[in-house]
Amino acid sequence: MDNIQAMIKVDEQLAAKLQAEEQEKYSIEEMLRMLVEMIAKRKRFFAAQRAADQRSKPPTKAQIRNRMCTYLRNMDSKKAKADTEQESNTKRAGDELEQEKAKKQKIDDDQEEAKLKKHMEIVKDDKVTIDAIQLATKPPMIVEYKIVREGIIRHYQ
Repeated sequence: MDNIQAMIKVDEQLAAKLQAEEQEKYSIEEMLRMLVEMIAKRKRFFAAQRAADQRSKPPTKAQIRNRMCTYLRNMDSKKAKADTEQESNTKRAGDELEQEKAKKQKIDDDQEEAKLKKHMEIVKDDKVTIDAIQLATKPPMIVEYKIVREGIIRHYQ
């Protein structure tokens, strides 16, 4: 019995010695950091365990209804988004067609201008006179209105 008690004392002394060495090994800041890390790990572990428990339970009717409403809302917004994208694509295509038409028209105008420049003569005289003859003249017409009992009478002069 004395032998067993002696072994227990030796074990206690060894444990005390190891604990003292470990306390000397880590500073207070390091011990606090390790404690915070250990608490964070425990929180994550228990949160994961609660999430797993919730996933294993079947959803209630209210949860199913909420999920369905959310799903339908998202589908409506996706449909509206797809419609607007399709409209914008057709608008872009229309704009691109208009731009291509404008480019073709400009090219045609440039070609026509080049043809006209070929046929145009450059006049080098400083004195260029243009005789303009009036093709037709019409005198101004004066119209008088007189009101008579029977009606309006026009007089031309």
